[in-house]
Amino acid sequence: DETILSVMKYLDMQSLCRCAQVNTHFKRLASDAILYRSIDLRPYWHCVRSQVLVNLSMKCKFLQKLDLSWCGSHCMIQSYYVVNFLKYSGSELTHLRMNCCKFVDNTVLRAIVDTSFNLQELCLRSVVTCSEWSCLSSLTKLRRLDLYRTHITTSAAVSIVWSNPSLEHLNVGSCKMISAMDEVALALGANCPDLMSVDFWKSYSLTAIGIRALGNCKKLQELDVGWCLQAGSSGEWLSSLTGGDLRKLFLGALRGICDRDLRVLLPKATKLAQLDLLGVRAVSPDICSDILAECRELRLLDVSFCDQIQESQVLEWRKQYPHVSIKRSFQSANMTTAPNALFLAPSLE
Repeated sequence: DETILSVMKYLDMQSLCRCAQVNTHFKRLASDAILYRSIDLRPYWHCVRSQVLVNLSMKCKFLQKLDLSWCGSHCMIQSYYVVNFLKYSGSELTHLRMNCCKFVDNTVLRAIVDTSFNLQELCLRSVVTCSEWSCLSSLTKLRRLDLYRTHITTSAAVSIVWSNPSLEHLNVGSCKMISAMDEVALALGANCPDLMSVDFWKSYSLTAIGIRALGNCKKLQELDVGWCLQAGSSGEWLSSLTGGDLRKLFLGALRGICDRDLRVLLPKATKLAQLDLLGVRAVSPDICSDILAECRELRLLDVSFCDQIQESQVLEWRKQYPHVSIKRSFQSANMTTAPNALFLAPSLE
C-alpha cells in the first residue's frame, strides 16, 4: 500500500478519480487524505461544480494548498458550498487562490478569515463581488497578497498592510477604488521591510511621495509603476530605490522619465534582468546602450514606442547583446501601406 500511495502522490486529480474506479482497495487508497494536501482545480474550471467540493471535503483533512481559480462560471459553484468546504477543510490552509471566481462574496471572505488563520498566500485577482475587504486585516501571516483589479478601498488595503509585516509580494494593480495609493505605499515602506515585489500598475493616485517610501524596502526586487501617470511627470524618485537587488522594473507610459533619471539608477541596479520602457519617449539610444553594457544580468528590454529609438539601432543591439531580448513595437507612419503577408487570406490554389 505504501508503494502504491507513493506513486499516487504524482497523479493529478483526474487520474486519482480514475484509480478510485479500479476496485474497492484502490478506492480506499485513492481517498487517503495524504494525497490531498495540495489541490489544483484550475485545469477543470469548466466542469467543477459545488458537488466536487462536497466530495473533496471528506478527503481534505490535511489540505494546505488550494487553487480554485477560474472555477464557478455560470453559477456552477455557490458560495454556500465554498464556505462549508473552508469550514471543514480550511484550517490548515497556507496557500489559497481564487482568481476570477464569481462565487467569492463577503461570506466567503469572512469564512477565509474565520478558518484559515495560517494563510501565507491569498490570491483574489479580478474578484469584484465583495465589499467587506477590511476583514482580511485579521490575517497576520500573509507573505503574498494578490488583489489585482478588485474593488478594495484605500482604508482596507492600508489596514491589511499594517497587519502583515512579513508581506513579501503585493499586487494592487488597477484597483480603482484605492483613491490614495500613496497611503498604501507609505505603509509598505514603514511596515514591510521584507517586501520583494509590488505591482501598482495603473494606480492613478500614486505619486513620487509613495514611491520614495519604498526606498525603506531594501529587499525590493520587482516594481511595476507602469501607467501611474501622476508619478510620470518626473523620474527623480528613481534615485530612492537604493536596495541594490532590483531585478524587474516596469516604467511603461511614464513620459517624464529621461536619461538623467535612469543614469542615477544604474549603479544601484547591477542585478537588473528586465526593464520596461514602453512609451517612455524621452529616453535616448545613449542611455539604452549604457544599460545594456552595465546591466550584465539583463535579459529583457522593452523600448516599444520610444520615439528616439530606431529599428536600425535595435538590430545592432540584438547582434551585440544576443542574450538580451529587445522588444520594439511602433506605430507605422504610413497607414495606407499594404498589410503584411502574414495577415493576408491564404491562397487556395
